[in-house]
Amino acid sequence: MPLVLGVLGYEEVLLREEPDLAAGPEVIGDVIDFRCRVARRHRIFYLWRPFLPDADDEMVLELAVTAGASHIITYNKSDFEGVEDLGIRAIKPGTFLKEIGEAE
Repeated sequence: MPLVLGVLGYEEVLLREEPDLAAGPEVIGDVIDFRCRVARRHRIFYLWRPFLPDADDEMVLELAVTAGASHIITYNKSDFEGVEDLGIRAIKPGTFLKEIGEAE
């Protein structure tokens, strides 16, 4: 169930932001489908809840910790305040692309 809810959440945000993206609904659907095909499942053994102000973001944090992620890429950095204590940086997509050399 959490996987489905997570995917629906991503799809909801992407479709909401679609007017500002260089991709239409079909491309967004293709991206979501692709992510589902290549995703790796991770068992969550420890729940970090409550850690964040918004309970809907807790699943993202749990997955990031379990997967050993170094970053959470988000437009809403303030939703992930404090994740630095867990060794994770919350940064905006543009900042991340600059850091990996994919944008100027």
